[in-house]
Amino acid sequence: MKMFKVIKTNSWTDRNGNVRNFVKYMKANKIEEVIKHFGIDNIWIVEEV
Repeated sequence: MKMFKVIKTNSWTDRNGNVRNFVKYMKANKIEEVIKHFGIDNIWIVEEV
C-alpha cells in the first residue's frame, strides 16, 4: 500500500483570515482508487507521499 496526499479544490478561511485548502491523506494500492474515492471534480492535486 502507498500513502497519497490529496488536495481538494474547496477551501476554507481560518480565524486569521488566511485561505486554506483541504488536505486529506489516504492509503491505496493505485492512484485510480484515490480518484474514484474522492471524485474527479473535487481533486486539485494527488501526490504520493
